[in-house]
Amino acid sequence: MISTELKNGQSTIHLHQDGHGGRKSCVAEKIERTVLSGVTNTEFPHAFAAREEIRTWKFLQLNPEVLRYPSSMLAMPYLSSEGHNLATVLARMQAEERFSITDVSTDLANLVPGILRVEVEKDQARNQYMIKATMQDQTTFSSRVLSDGTLRMLALATLKNDP
Repeated sequence: MISTELKNGQSTIHLHQDGHGGRKSCVAEKIERTVLSGVTNTEFPHAFAAREEIRTWKFLQLNPEVLRYPSSMLAMPYLSSEGHNLATVLARMQAEERFSITDVSTDLANLVPGILRVEVEKDQARNQYMIKATMQDQTTFSSRVLSDGTLRMLALATLKNDP
């Protein structure tokens, strides 16, 4: 739906209409914003749909320091961009579908040698959830001592398996 053309040393960007053969063109050096940002109606339906989809994307900046700590039972049930509510997200997933945490554990075990499973524990006294990782030798560790990479992989495995 979007193409570029180089003619006489000048780049031109073409936005094509769906099935009509029409297009909108602009010289690349002269545009001040992206071609998709200028599509604000359904004159170019596929480009408009792509623009709307991209607007819903969420950028992650997973912070291992934040991922380490327990999260409140009242925290948002979907993963924040920094990951501060990872334990709450895992608890919600487990409540909705008890095998989802098994899928997260399997994915993490395939990525991080030595990890057998991940569990979420409820600390009723503190009103929070905590993440525990069990190793192949049955040693259990709190998320507070897991490596930065392991915590990031856990967050990504959680996102992958979150329905």
